[in-house]
Amino acid sequence: MALLTLSPYKAKEFPLSGLQGISDHTLEIHFGLYAGYVKNTNLLTEQLVELAGKEQTATLTYHELTPPAALRIQRHGPP
Repeated sequence: MALLTLSPYKAKEFPLSGLQGISDHTLEIHFGLYAGYVKNTNLLTEQLVELAGKEQTATLTYHELTPPAALRIQRHGPP
């Protein structure tokens, strides 16, 4: 469980209004989606930590919430 963190991620603020080539409205939509991704990542991590705490890492529920091994290797490199 070394990859799980007990401290939640926080969505960062990016002061990018007034850029040329991309509207402020488009940036607002993008950052709203980003905030949702951060929120959902925290929810999934919380569920995984809870299952790990109950020693339920060998359950179907746990494995449905974790990325496939190929994605873990792609993101973090081989063990």
